[in-house]
Amino acid sequence: MQKTRRILWVENCYPINTRSQRIIDSLCKSDDANEIMVCGWNRGRSYISDVPSNCAVLQTPIGYQKAVRKLRKLFAYRRFILEQIRAFEPDVIISSFWDMAVLVRTISTGTSRLVYDVVDMPGGGRVLFSLQRLIEAWAIKNFHGIILSSRFFEPFYTQKCSTILRLENLPNAVASCSPPEKNRCHPMRVAFIGNVRYLGTLVSVIEASTKLGAEFHIYGDGPARNALERRFANTSTITFHGAYSYSDVSRIYADIDLVWAVYPSSEPNVKYAISNKFFESQLFGVPGVFAKGTALGELVREHEIGFVVDPESIQEAFVLLSSLRDDASRLLNARLCLGEYSKHQTLAWSHQEPALQNFIQHICGVF
Repeated sequence: MQKTRRILWVENCYPINTRSQRIIDSLCKSDDANEIMVCGWNRGRSYISDVPSNCAVLQTPIGYQKAVRKLRKLFAYRRFILEQIRAFEPDVIISSFWDMAVLVRTISTGTSRLVYDVVDMPGGGRVLFSLQRLIEAWAIKNFHGIILSSRFFEPFYTQKCSTILRLENLPNAVASCSPPEKNRCHPMRVAFIGNVRYLGTLVSVIEASTKLGAEFHIYGDGPARNALERRFANTSTITFHGAYSYSDVSRIYADIDLVWAVYPSSEPNVKYAISNKFFESQLFGVPGVFAKGTALGELVREHEIGFVVDPESIQEAFVLLSSLRDDASRLLNARLCLGEYSKHQTLAWSHQEPALQNFIQHICGVF
């Protein structure tokens, strides 16, 4: 009879992020006998009472984005993690985010195999980034495996561990939708889909689209939404759709001509991250706009499968949207290149699951 493999997932928040949940779901439905326990840290102001039986959650209402308060409570969470390790006796401990890798590194984990899931690289400016990278390197020195959320992270980690799995944020399933019609009789439709943040970047593109009479649609919620709604309250060409279900994504892409996926690229992490909009763009045949000065932006430019602009430049946003409005062949050519490029890409999360299962088996010494 196959021995149950115990896996402890250590997260720096609760509820855990969607990528973590997808990995856990994939491990739970694998052919291997995996038992997953989640160790989470709810720092929100509200107490969460509805916690599943396979989750252990430390609740400290200090608020998120509070670095000093988080640092003060970090050792309390370290003790909490240690308690879960002693109680659960995991075969594998997966640390999500670099700060959790540091905490796990300082704990005596016995014979547990250690894995680091790089959702994002350490952030901050150049000096802070370099310092955090040094701490990260120390933390994962004896880790047995690394999972990367972006292909562009690989050069930073290949020398630190020999067992690396690339697990990018691909769509949950391959869904189909009809690409936007080439000659629809309506203004160009541009959409931002996701967490509504980075106010300045969104203001730039909305102002540019407004000047051109293009429609701008925002699907999602987030910290910048209220400010945007106030600023553009009297602008008829912008529509706030609010939160959306993933089941609506196919319909959303069928209704737009261009997806806006431009984020500030000043932080090193952003330069090498890969947006899930990049994969959705391929899947649904809708070209995207990405940030200039990033690895993803360079890939898009090289293959002519979308467009790139300076995240801080309203002028570049205006020039791009104006050229796409006046020359329909540019958008059509991008669609054609995108369709050809996507034929050779993996675009479904489920297609990565066998590699994830093999990775865990390898970590545990099962071949």
